[in-house]
Amino acid sequence: MLDFNTTIDNNPLFGGLNSFINSPADFNTTPLGILAKAKWKDLLENYIFEGGVRIPTSFNGSEIFLTFEDLKHRFDHQYTLYRKTLNENIGSSGIITYRAKTVTLLGQYTLKYAFDVHQSLRAISTVRQDKFTPLASDFVSLEAPDLLNQRLGIQLSYVYDNSIDVDININYGTKAKIYLETIKPLSVNLGTLDFDFQKGYTGIFGMDIRHFLRLDRHSILAGRFAGAYSFGTERILHYIGGTDNWLFPRFNSNIPHPVDVPLAYQVTAPNLRGFEYNIRNGTTYGIFNIELRVPFLKYLSQKPLRSAFLRSIQAVGFLDGGTAWTGPPPFNNKNPSNTVLIENPPSIYLKVNYYRNPIVLGYGLGLRANIFGYFLRGDYAWGIETNQITSPRFHLSMGLDF
Repeated sequence: MLDFNTTIDNNPLFGGLNSFINSPADFNTTPLGILAKAKWKDLLENYIFEGGVRIPTSFNGSEIFLTFEDLKHRFDHQYTLYRKTLNENIGSSGIITYRAKTVTLLGQYTLKYAFDVHQSLRAISTVRQDKFTPLASDFVSLEAPDLLNQRLGIQLSYVYDNSIDVDININYGTKAKIYLETIKPLSVNLGTLDFDFQKGYTGIFGMDIRHFLRLDRHSILAGRFAGAYSFGTERILHYIGGTDNWLFPRFNSNIPHPVDVPLAYQVTAPNLRGFEYNIRNGTTYGIFNIELRVPFLKYLSQKPLRSAFLRSIQAVGFLDGGTAWTGPPPFNNKNPSNTVLIENPPSIYLKVNYYRNPIVLGYGLGLRANIFGYFLRGDYAWGIETNQITSPRFHLSMGLDF
């Protein structure tokens, strides 16, 4: 059985981690792209092949992947190959614009054991290489060396899911994932067959727990808590704010990165509506979301709605909250998020303490609808930061749930 489809999305693939190989100033959000996928499976669905290519609408790179799943026995196996290229501007000087190319290669093996229909234990091993190459713009960039990072990762996770899909974006039950991961830098040279583990490591402990409470025959109250703690000689930097699959993402450059902690990767940690990405950042974060989902057209009709579009329309009220920090506790004035560095070389270097309440909140109203096969989420949100209500912000996103 062969299935081929083409969609438009910006969902991060295979973890969505951005490397700090070149210590970028901003996070590179995944742009909207055209994703073409082909899937083949046998009659009994024991073996599944899937391949895909995504080209961003900005036409500055590409993503390609291939997966194979062996589901015949009690243990499920999945093998994945993935390649991503990205060309971007990294600065300018006069009339010269400096550009660079980043190539990410990833190989992944997943082993899954299901205890029953609701619970499973999963192990994922990943080998990843990120190569940063300055493109020739002048004599300096022509001689600039390539930067190369290679890492091996192992993740163990417990997954629980007894949720029931009643209608689109309406579920009953609980979903949970708790995971522990370690990432080790290494050096592999296939030309000389050299393999060597490097100093340092990254550890991550995280969770994502969601519960869907039935209020009546149509509406639900959905709650979510997600958080992660990164430790080790290299860390993961999390940016909270924004939404998943935000169609027009914006990044807040006013919140500084921690400068005293070596960083391996950076990743967004939505949802916190009413703010841009990076309203807070840190190697530790925690976020909660509460949504009241009401498919109000079902209450106005005495008969079941036959139109999938009309059934999908939902009004949503929500409350988001969260924090992220690195180093000292977030309420400590010495926390990096409470420090602003002002520089005017060669004589002026000031470090100013500027207290920010580490906890930020967002609230508002939203509308959901399935349009041309895409589930769109529109949210109009106000943020609360350091006891001040911010100007409202509109988020347009794709995808189900939060």
